[in-house]
Amino acid sequence: MKYLTLTLVFTITIIFSGCENKLIPLKGIYSSPYKVKFSSSRESLWPKLIEIITSKGLSIKTLDEKAGVITTDNTSFIDKYTWENEDGSLLNSKAFVVCNKYRGILTLSKSLNPANISGQWSFFVKQGSNNTTLEISLANAIGKIDGHLLTVKSTGEFEKSINALLQ
Repeated sequence: MKYLTLTLVFTITIIFSGCENKLIPLKGIYSSPYKVKFSSSRESLWPKLIEIITSKGLSIKTLDEKAGVITTDNTSFIDKYTWENEDGSLLNSKAFVVCNKYRGILTLSKSLNPANISGQWSFFVKQGSNNTTLEISLANAIGKIDGHLLTVKSTGEFEKSINALLQ
């Protein structure tokens, strides 16, 4: 009887969950780039921004002061990612990035865990007539689970932390 019950539960699970693993798309809207204006000049903002980036442990790949561009080396987000709840809200509101879930036939957790999640940060500093604009974007973001590519978007938390440190 116990064997029959387990077989029935397993069969019903497969029928209702489908026979394939599936990627679950993101529901939330994640805007990029993050833009903020400062009353200070580009010349005073630039060294502070470099100091903040390096103090966060990020390696700078491109540094072009004349163009106002800074990009970081590829950075791992494996300890700074989250997923969405059923309603599209973030499970961890302090995470830097969000990725879609990947569920297997018998996945009991919210998702299979990614093998890696990484990307680069791009900073663009532009001097205006009476203010300086800073744009921060997540670039080349990628995540993988079992060879499947994940959608990876910035939650805005990293950008907000940079903005707070520049104020």
